Amino acid sequence: MMTQKIKILLVLLTLVLAACTGEAVEPITIDLSGSQWQLVDMNGTQPVPDRVPTLHFVDESNLAGWTGCNDYEGGYELVGTAFTPGIIFSNLMACVQEDVMAQQRSYLQILGDATRLTLANDTLTIQGDAGTLVFEPVPEQEVGLAGTEWQLASINGSSPIEGTDATLRFEEDGIMGGSTGCNQYGGSYRASGDNLTVTEMAWTEMACLEPEGIMEQESEFTRILSSAHGFDLTGSVLEIYADGGYLVFKPLHTDIEEEPMVDLPYVRWQLATINGENPLPDTRVTLIFENDTTLSGSGGCNGYGGTYAIDGEGFTTGDIVRTLMACAEPEGIMEQEDAVLAILQSANRFSYTDDEPELYIYGEAGELMFTPLHTPEPASLQGTEWTLESFIEGDAVSSTLAGTTLTLLLDDDGTYSGSAGCNTYGGTYTLQGEALTFGPPRMSRMMCAEDIMRQERSYLQLLESVAMFSLEGDQLILSTPSGEGLDFRQ
Repeated sequence: MMTQKIKILLVLLTLVLAACTGEAVEPITIDLSGSQWQLVDMNGTQPVPDRVPTLHFVDESNLAGWTGCNDYEGGYELVGTAFTPGIIFSNLMACVQEDVMAQQRSYLQILGDATRLTLANDTLTIQGDAGTLVFEPVPEQEVGLAGTEWQLASINGSSPIEGTDATLRFEEDGIMGGSTGCNQYGGSYRASGDNLTVTEMAWTEMACLEPEGIMEQESEFTRILSSAHGFDLTGSVLEIYADGGYLVFKPLHTDIEEEPMVDLPYVRWQLATINGENPLPDTRVTLIFENDTTLSGSGGCNGYGGTYAIDGEGFTTGDIVRTLMACAEPEGIMEQEDAVLAILQSANRFSYTDDEPELYIYGEAGELMFTPLHTPEPASLQGTEWTLESFIEGDAVSSTLAGTTLTLLLDDDGTYSGSAGCNTYGGTYTLQGEALTFGPPRMSRMMCAEDIMRQERSYLQLLESVAMFSLEGDQLILSTPSGEGLDFRQ
């Protein structure tokens, strides 16, 4: 923090020199790159306990953090004390506690509308029309939890039942898991200072009869872990605290080499059949194995993610969470997505065939068959004719009108053109990093059916409001500051 104090003094010295000479001096900007902060006050209210939002200035133009429920990221510009955030993107997991969701809404609104940032005595203040956020530095941790493995030594002061081996593993990517002594479990964790929270925790549902009392011990173990609010790591002893209980762990030492996970030749898969039937036309449902414990994909409308475990032919998943968009087309897409995720959530085994690579996942709710997903070559933003697939309005997505084709072409000379469904249009654009803006379009003057004209007006109004783009494979998304957007495909 000494560096930050020196930079503040430089700002003050610059202002004094400017006053003495009468000359305009370019403001010196505080460099917050790499610093991490935690919220202590929002409009005069303290954050929800154990759900404290964080703010990380990744570099000179990008920020990220946690709202207490969801991760978020975006861009920013800081000149002197003038603070201009870019579009803030967050995932859309719904947390059960209403006060946590209310905190998230207020926090993101204040941060997204902020206009001023000040730093004094290790207190960071961000202000705007929507309110004020006050932060303090995240306490530094000498020893982290990531990458460590532990074995239960005591539970509420008593030794675990003889013959049970409860374990806990913290991964580098915020995933945790282990064994209760009977069932396997997994979830997500966040550690900051001496605070620890565990979310999305789920476990298998075997019933163990021996040794006596193992299921009662498992229940207390998972209760404490899932409601944890703090930890202490001293030497080789880890203590985890929750209301009404605590766990003590010692390092896990094992000379037994773990059986490697089944090595599938592909990690990206696309749904081929669901309960023996083809999926709906023009829908793409995917399954991606991110690593040995984490999966993700698209349900056809929403993105989803969770944890998984493989044991021989056994395949189980932790809690599957998804975004909260509602897609209207094609008809039945939401029912199909619900069915796919229900099968994944209830999965208990899998099989794989080599000849024509096919991955089968079986669950109590049905059967899924996947084939390898071959990702198309990434398209270029410029020089590619993009076709509009859908309009994005907050959490809702709507397709373009049947029989209409809306296109966009960005040439490398700074001009754009295309069809708006009835009229052709064109103009100039400005591209800087991930920021993209469009000047007013020039248009032909044809008249079409009223619903087509309404769509055309909506499209062109959104296009003029675009502030940022994201490009992944054959998909281009243009986003506005208000959360609306346009989804194009190559």
